[in-house]
Amino acid sequence: MLATERCRAGQGDHKAPRGPRCVGVEGDRGTRMDSTVWVYLTRQHTYPSPQGEQKEAAMAMNESVSSVLNEQINKELYSAYLYLTFADYYEDRGLKGFANWYEIQAKEEMDHAMAIRRYLLDNDFTPTMEAIAKPDKTFQNDLEPLEAGLEHEEYVTSLIHHCYEVAHEVHDVRTMKFLDWFVSEQGEEETNARDMITNMKLFGSDPKGLYDLDREYQARVYTQLTALPL
Repeated sequence: MLATERCRAGQGDHKAPRGPRCVGVEGDRGTRMDSTVWVYLTRQHTYPSPQGEQKEAAMAMNESVSSVLNEQINKELYSAYLYLTFADYYEDRGLKGFANWYEIQAKEEMDHAMAIRRYLLDNDFTPTMEAIAKPDKTFQNDLEPLEAGLEHEEYVTSLIHHCYEVAHEVHDVRTMKFLDWFVSEQGEEETNARDMITNMKLFGSDPKGLYDLDREYQARVYTQLTALPL
């Protein structure tokens, strides 16, 4: 069976539409215009098939979804700023392991921001980089940054859940699937933050115990996010 281009109206069982190019299939019984082999070259968003069905181009991202994700980029960048101030506090205290932990946290928050930015760009939305708020927390002891860290992660979890809810309201399944990774990640972040608080309360009051904790956190190594494109 040979495939040849046919654009003559009225040939076969179907009439060819005006304007777009159409492809027919030629065989022993002549040429038929099969809906499965029509090729449409059109700039319109919707156009009829030979049976009158409507074919739709990919839908643009909902404005509410793009807006809340754009805001989340800013929140993730603020998180990086915040965790760098935690690292600075521990550097001043001579606790380089704790400082290392939060330096890596800051890098991970940057990765999160970049992943959301990439997702928006891949969905034909150009993000707007808004001003990042200045962290204003001060600390009186080694436990306070850890408690502030947990509080912040719980706040970020609420933000991610809000993003998910906005996507769910408009039935944006693609964005919901994208956010699934962030939902799981936030569960891990909160667990880590609680563990650090528990460890500090158990061992941080003893110099040897604090030294051991610091050595443990100094062994942490940054690994760039690979689960999502950046």
